[in-house]
Amino acid sequence: MPAAGSLPGDLECEVAVVGSGIARLSTAYELGRRGKSVAVIDRGPIAGGMTSRTSAHLAPLCDDLVSEMTKIKGQEATKLFCDVQAAAVDRRMSMARPVRVS
Repeated sequence: MPAAGSLPGDLECEVAVVGSGIARLSTAYELGRRGKSVAVIDRGPIAGGMTSRTSAHLAPLCDDLVSEMTKIKGQEATKLFCDVQAAAVDRRMSMARPVRVS
């Protein structure tokens, strides 16, 4: 990831996002697309925390989550959860750009 230096002075923004992992960067991205001025603040390298130590795969669900959640929360809540997870994967995929390898 590119290095981001220290802030050279004061900065005004509408939203300060603390942390630069994939979840926080995704939040900053979405807010910026909606016209908000956003600053991302982190104590270390961009995407250098837990995000740097994951496989970064996109999957709406994993393992036995659906059956266990249905037992605990019921079918309606589980369906809503599954729909939200699928929508999140679809959103991330819509943001992906093809990469040219030369």
